[in-house]
Amino acid sequence: MSCLMLQGSGSNAGKTFLTALLARALYHHGMSVVPFKPQNMSNNAFVTKEGKEIGRAQALQAFAANVEAHHDMNPILLKPEADGYAQLIVGGTASRRVTAKEYHALKKSLMPTVLAAFHRLQKNHDAVLIEGAGSPAEINLRKHDIANMGFACAVQAPVLLISDMERGGAFAAIAGCHQLFSSSERQLLKGYILNQMRGDVSLLDGAMAELKNHVPLDCWGIVPHFERARYLPAEDSLALTQQNTHPKGALRIAIMRLPHIANSDDFDPLIHDDALDCRFVEHGDAIGDVDGIILPGSKAVCADLRYVWSSGWAYDILAAARRGKVILGLCGGYQMLGDAIDDPLAIEGKKDSVTGLGLLHCRTTLHQDKTLIQHHTTVLQGYEIHHGITQGDDCHRPLLVDNTPISSSATSRDGRISGCYLHGYFHNDAARIAWLKSINPHYTSEHLHYVATDTILDELSQQLTTHIAFDGIISLLQENKRSSSERLSS
Repeated sequence: MSCLMLQGSGSNAGKTFLTALLARALYHHGMSVVPFKPQNMSNNAFVTKEGKEIGRAQALQAFAANVEAHHDMNPILLKPEADGYAQLIVGGTASRRVTAKEYHALKKSLMPTVLAAFHRLQKNHDAVLIEGAGSPAEINLRKHDIANMGFACAVQAPVLLISDMERGGAFAAIAGCHQLFSSSERQLLKGYILNQMRGDVSLLDGAMAELKNHVPLDCWGIVPHFERARYLPAEDSLALTQQNTHPKGALRIAIMRLPHIANSDDFDPLIHDDALDCRFVEHGDAIGDVDGIILPGSKAVCADLRYVWSSGWAYDILAAARRGKVILGLCGGYQMLGDAIDDPLAIEGKKDSVTGLGLLHCRTTLHQDKTLIQHHTTVLQGYEIHHGITQGDDCHRPLLVDNTPISSSATSRDGRISGCYLHGYFHNDAARIAWLKSINPHYTSEHLHYVATDTILDELSQQLTTHIAFDGIISLLQENKRSSSERLSS
């Protein structure tokens, strides 16, 4: 029956990361805790066991809390597409394409859906950790808000404000948020946490005292920069430029950063492998001399395929294929490797047909019904999210992992070109190692992805409790539970 909301004084303040670590810390404290984000905007998505779609960040937070990911954890998901539109996902199911203005007008009608999902989670867990979206003080978005203070007021959730020291302006952002909040909103704001602190913490003593002269808020912790946090999945592709590469790696892997790249976290296990020089090729850059090329997923596959041709990437990829390089396409990238992509129903906004790279003998037709499938076998874990159906001769040669065929996949006759719809392909150690060995049979790796993620969550959550008022947060949750019970009984 208790809840706590983490909001950011600005975008990318660390809400997702701290929510995941706090969920793991509360789990180790013996609490049944569940994550919740009323509204998310991201093309990094995850498919639940029920075949519903949520933000990838909530799936990570569920993993941290040791609970099964469920569509109630993220009832509203917006997936940006081409031409200023976004696909609106409600309750895990695609609803419609909307512009920002259209969505703003819809928000009030979506609040009952958000509240119903939240209350269902409350019934089955000790506490709900709520993550806000962007900044709660964007005055142009506050009318009918369902993502930040509008939701907090609806459920009377206590709020801690997260502010990023590394980005600068942390104290001004905290004071600005407090100034723009209404009196009822300020009553819910219990304090703030300074995130990503580098250097001597004692230098902040005077600043925090001065801040309290302007806003009556206490600091609930100063969280240092956690270097190993980069090994955890990012919420969206905006964080790609923060990824580290390993230029001394033996294998050079190029991942095309498509304009509408989706599920960019598919490549975390490659980025974090010290045996690889793995990089995202940015817009306008040449691919260069590499050993392997990956075309990722896309939320606007026809528009992105046109970009692959117009940017010159297509000719680099075709030249690499002629030289015998290994090339893999995932989801939308798989579709691009085929002969063509057809959109007769205007799924992406207009009727369209785009010539593919022709490296796989297959053709994709986009369909209204969206494929949402979770795969969980002894060989593979992952999920499919796509509108297209791909058919052709090369589909009769599926991609294999431990001699087990992957459904919805294809391989060229020489085995150098392949594609599949499986997101999370590289998260499977056997699949990742097999693909890299197809490039270089001598490749070896000690990186075990799921084990590494679990270990990092344990380590960093334990460290977090030493830098924040963890006992105070426990007390705050207990106090909120008592208040909720009193409201229900009155």
